[in-house]
Amino acid sequence: MNILERIRSGRLIADGAMGTMLQSMGLRVGAAPESWNIDKPENVLAVHKAYTDVGCELLTTNTFGCNKLRQRRSKYSIAELAAAGVSLAREAADNAGHSCYVALDVGPLGAFLEPLGTVSFDEATALFAESIAAGAEKADCVLIETMGDTREASAAVKAAKENCTLPVFSTFSVDKNGRLLSGEDLPTMLARMTDAGVDALGCNCGLGPEEFLPFAESLCGKTDLPLIFSLNAGLPVFADGKTVYPLSPEAFADNVKKIAALGGSVFGGCCGTGPAYIEQLVRVLK
Repeated sequence: MNILERIRSGRLIADGAMGTMLQSMGLRVGAAPESWNIDKPENVLAVHKAYTDVGCELLTTNTFGCNKLRQRRSKYSIAELAAAGVSLAREAADNAGHSCYVALDVGPLGAFLEPLGTVSFDEATALFAESIAAGAEKADCVLIETMGDTREASAAVKAAKENCTLPVFSTFSVDKNGRLLSGEDLPTMLARMTDAGVDALGCNCGLGPEEFLPFAESLCGKTDLPLIFSLNAGLPVFADGKTVYPLSPEAFADNVKKIAALGGSVFGGCCGTGPAYIEQLVRVLK
């Protein structure tokens, strides 16, 4: 069963954060997590395995920042980083002991498109295309995530459709007013990404499930596309010199369950979440 058939037939539980897990293993804050796909593959594989061990059914590759703008200082090519990242997730998925899919993770470029910035739409498409072309062979879908602008997301969707035949998913980060970084609201995002031809869409990062709940109705019941929700463990707070996320795994899962009651096909976690959070999602949603 391909991933689109699977998410149309019932809920799928995705993984949680990658970067903070790697930081707990020694990745320096500010360093590129993608470098560990080659330098410390056993650590990346261990994170994937920690998620599959608690029942995760969709692994996102450690390729969020796999583009030339974010990897200016890398000693590896984009193709090397992407191919290594997908191979690690594929290995973990194939050895999960249950059905598990792999999403080729594509994050924002880290620069604004014209007219707000200097990157053209065609340049953005070419930048996204490098990692997608290199990683698509072993993935089950392309996940374009944490987007704040539908034009940038549309460039990534175009790159995916031109460089692979995989289903294309897209998720956006919204602020406390339910708007993207570009100022667009969720109904606008829904309309524009439907026109772009995505196979599933939703929201990740930005808010916790409690804060996002009032905005869920802007998507749930408004589209026939499968919906994806991977939110933070609450709103971050600064305590004892570091950023922490206040929701416990149990509270996180209970709040996600309220969103699931409105609709949705794929549920996971973002900043502040880890295997314990995904384990609780499996408990309350499966």
